[in-house]
Amino acid sequence: MKNYAPLLCSLLCLAAPLQAASLQWDTTTLGQAREAVNGRQELPINEYLGLGVAEIGKWQLGVQTDMRYVRDFQQSLHDYDLYQALLHFRPVESVQVDFGRQFVNQGFSVQMLDGIQTTFYPHRLLEIGVYSGIPRSVERGDFNQNDGLITGLSVGLRDLAHTRVRLHAAWQKNNTRLNDLRRNDAFLVGLDLSQQFQGTQTLYALAEYDTTAKVLNTGTAGIDLYPTRWLALNTEFNYFNVNRDTNRPTILGLFTQGHMLTWRFSSTWTFTRYLQLVESYAYQSIEAHKNDRRNGHLLEVGLPVSWETIGLYFQPSYYLSRSFGGNAQGVRLSAHEDLTERWFIDAAVDFASYRKITNDNDIAFSSNFWTGYEILKDWTLAAGIEYNNNNLLTRDVRGSMRIDYHYGHKI
Repeated sequence: MKNYAPLLCSLLCLAAPLQAASLQWDTTTLGQAREAVNGRQELPINEYLGLGVAEIGKWQLGVQTDMRYVRDFQQSLHDYDLYQALLHFRPVESVQVDFGRQFVNQGFSVQMLDGIQTTFYPHRLLEIGVYSGIPRSVERGDFNQNDGLITGLSVGLRDLAHTRVRLHAAWQKNNTRLNDLRRNDAFLVGLDLSQQFQGTQTLYALAEYDTTAKVLNTGTAGIDLYPTRWLALNTEFNYFNVNRDTNRPTILGLFTQGHMLTWRFSSTWTFTRYLQLVESYAYQSIEAHKNDRRNGHLLEVGLPVSWETIGLYFQPSYYLSRSFGGNAQGVRLSAHEDLTERWFIDAAVDFASYRKITNDNDIAFSSNFWTGYEILKDWTLAAGIEYNNNNLLTRDVRGSMRIDYHYGHKI
C-alpha cells in the first residue's frame, strides 16, 4: 500500500488549499461470514472508497480517486486495489487534460491505464482525443515491471441531435522490449456510428480492424424500433475474431479456431402501467475446431410487474441455454419493496438444471434476502443472508452486512 501513498497525497494536497466548487464522497463497507468449500471459515471485509473534488479555480481543476481494501481477519489476508487516481484540468476552454490512473474508453475496449488523456474541442461540432499510457490490471498487480504500452487517437462529431460518428486508432505493445510486430504489437482502427430517424428507429454500426494481423476483430450492425408507445424492438448482428498469432491470450483465441457469429432479437411489450413482457433470444455460431462449427441458443423471458404507489417491483423469469458445452434451463424470481421512504427489502431465488459434455450434470439453487434502512441522510445500513446449493456447495450459507454513505456538497 505504501506505493500509492505519494500519488494519493499529492493529488489530495493539490485540492486542499483551493476553493472547490463541489465535493463528493462515496464509501461502501461490505462484510461477510461464510464457510469455504474445504470447511475453512472466512470473514472478508471489503471497503470501497471514492473521493472527488471538482471545478477548482480558473482551470476547473479536479481530483478523483476510487479504491478498494479487503481484509480477512480469520485468515490474516489483505489486499488493496487502486482503480483511479486522477487529476483533470482545463488550461483553456477548448482543452481538457486527464492525468494519472484512469479508465479510458475510446472505441475498442475499456482500458485502465497509468497515463495521460487530452481532449480538444477545436469546433463546437468536433472532438479530438489523444491518450497514452501503461495498461494496468489490479488482478495481476498494480505496478508490474512491463505491462506494455498503448497510444491512441479518437476523432468524433458532437452536439448533433440525431447523429453520432467516431473514428478510432490505437497502437498497443504487449511487451515494450519485443519488436515482433505480429506477435507483440497491434495497430487497430475502428469506426462507430448511429443515426436516429424521427424518434421511432435508430440504426447503429461498429467495426474494428487489426491492421497488423489483417483481421476484422468486430463487426456490428443493429436497429432499435419503437413502432408504438407500448412496443420496443431490437435486432443486432455481430462478427468477432482475433489475432491467434499474438502472445497476448484472449478467451476467443483460446477456445475457438475461427470467427464467431451472433444474432440477437429482443422486445419489450408494455401492457399496462403495471405489467410488461420482456424477451431476448440470441443465436451463436462458433468454430470450436477447424472446419467444425457449433451452434448455441439463449432464450430469456420475463414479466416485470411494478406498483409504484406501494413501492413494489418483482419479476419472474425463465431462461434456456443450449450450446456445444452443455444445456441449462431455469427460473428466477426477483423482488424489491420500499416499505417506507427509508426502509427497503430485496429478495431473489434462482433454480436451474444443467447437463454438460463432461457429464457434470446437476441442479443448482440460489437465494438471497436483503433489508436496509437509511439511518441518516445518505447513510444506509443493510443486512443480508444468502443460501446456495449445487454440486460444489451442498449447504452454503452466508451472512452479510453493508454500510453505504454518499456525500455531495457545493462549496
